[in-house]
Amino acid sequence: MGKATSTAWSLVLKKLIALASVERGQEKSGTRLEFEYTMQAVRHRVGARVVPLLFFNPPRKTATPAGG
Repeated sequence: MGKATSTAWSLVLKKLIALASVERGQEKSGTRLEFEYTMQAVRHRVGARVVPLLFFNPPRKTATPAGG
């Protein structure tokens, strides 16, 4: 169904979060999926939910420089 490409423990959410690529047709926001991952030679299955990808785009990155 897909593949998690990056995972990290969220200190704020207190849960594992991941970026993943999923098969066409599974990308709709809210879709529930199940992933399998291996940690310390033990396989684990976890539930996942597709959410919109949020990017941090601060105004300082797109501002026009002063004085030109």
